[in-house]
Amino acid sequence: MVVFTMKNCPKCPIAKKLASEIAAEFGLEVEEIDVEKDLITALQYNVASTPSIAVGSEVIARGEIPTRKELRNAVKRVLECS
Repeated sequence: MVVFTMKNCPKCPIAKKLASEIAAEFGLEVEEIDVEKDLITALQYNVASTPSIAVGSEVIARGEIPTRKELRNAVKRVLECS
């Protein structure tokens, strides 16, 4: 799971915490990418706003914090397809 963040993003800490909790449920690792420091990776995922969360190559949330249920269901769907 990849969480795209920015230093001054007020929602990013909440998104990181949620992503870490859900990732732990599925035995996934979480990588945090600061879009200001690694713009190339963010662009590869077509991420232009933070927070954004991706599982594999699929961006699950862009510029918002999904609910716990939304994120859990999205992770399940992505894992079932891979």
